[in-house]
Amino acid sequence: MSDNNVVPPAGNNYYILFVDDEEKTRKAFLRLFQDEFKILLAGDGMEGFEIFQERKDEIGVIVTDQKMPRETGVKFLSRVAEVDSDIVRILSTAYAELDAAVAGVNEGGIYRYVTKPWDVPELEITLRRAMELFTLRKQSVSESNSGGLDVDQLLLNQNVTNLAFSQAIATDGMPVFMRAGSVFLGMLGRKGLGREEGVNWTTRYLAQSQFFKDAFRESKEILSGQGELDWSRTAPPAAVIQAAVIGCQRIELQSSGSESSIWPGPAPSLSEILRPLMVAFSAMVVQIPGGTCRVVSNFNTVDFQFSGYPLENGQHQLAVSPDTNMVLGELLRACILIEASGGRLSLFKRDEGLTIRLGFEKDAPSDDAGLAAVEQLTSANS
Repeated sequence: MSDNNVVPPAGNNYYILFVDDEEKTRKAFLRLFQDEFKILLAGDGMEGFEIFQERKDEIGVIVTDQKMPRETGVKFLSRVAEVDSDIVRILSTAYAELDAAVAGVNEGGIYRYVTKPWDVPELEITLRRAMELFTLRKQSVSESNSGGLDVDQLLLNQNVTNLAFSQAIATDGMPVFMRAGSVFLGMLGRKGLGREEGVNWTTRYLAQSQFFKDAFRESKEILSGQGELDWSRTAPPAAVIQAAVIGCQRIELQSSGSESSIWPGPAPSLSEILRPLMVAFSAMVVQIPGGTCRVVSNFNTVDFQFSGYPLENGQHQLAVSPDTNMVLGELLRACILIEASGGRLSLFKRDEGLTIRLGFEKDAPSDDAGLAAVEQLTSANS
């Protein structure tokens, strides 16, 4: 049995129940998030369901692995949904298990899935949003009586988006599209959702599915003519960014105290790869009144610090008119190009606004590396 007697941090009212049959994965999750969330641990779906039944009034979010002994993650989440559909459910899955994730959107009522190996900042944002949604659901009765936010509609919309994305990946995608698309979706705020009437969910699903398929098809065409970067011909990040942002509005480069870090080159080729992302960022920042995007170099990464949240209503735009919003398509294709070229994008929320971090890793592990990153993280305490 797993150790689920976790000391909770102050300031959180509900627990996250994390279910995985790998002990190292459970240790890693606890270490990463115990300072922000109250966490319960379980070694498989059977044990997880026992804990859920005992403490369901205290649990707000459940995160479970898909491939486990005795019971799959989707089956476990579907049993949870039969008892309490308010709990926000997240599936952790590898790319090879994508079909289960697609099925789980319906069978288990899954809010979102996260891919292995985890992108920790992205997962943290997902957990925060999930807990926020659970809190909103608890308030939904009083809010609905006063004409407020319809949280069930908000969740249904996000499930439809996840299903459209998953199905497009399964039919027209590549492994790198999953990670790039997850980062893209993480940039989109939910302002405007949950207050609509007469939604045609079939039309909404088909429009978003076509949006993702078009973006994937266009990205494949771009990547087919894309040369590989070369770590033997390195380039300084600041110089690469400076060339890529030429003509872009409201993107401010900050002087760096050191240029010891390097990215793969040659510099002109890398600048060309980054250019679509810079154009998309420029289009995003002009949506913020008086907004700016500061570019700050770190040791081996670059932070793009927005003075606000430029896509606060991004989920609504994607749901209602994905084919007419040029920024969304440009941003998704730019994220795919970066990830396919060996770049890594991560999201951070600051009080002042959104930060997007970009880095390049030499000999970065593939998506099939599974628990390699987790095992490295926990090896010191094993």
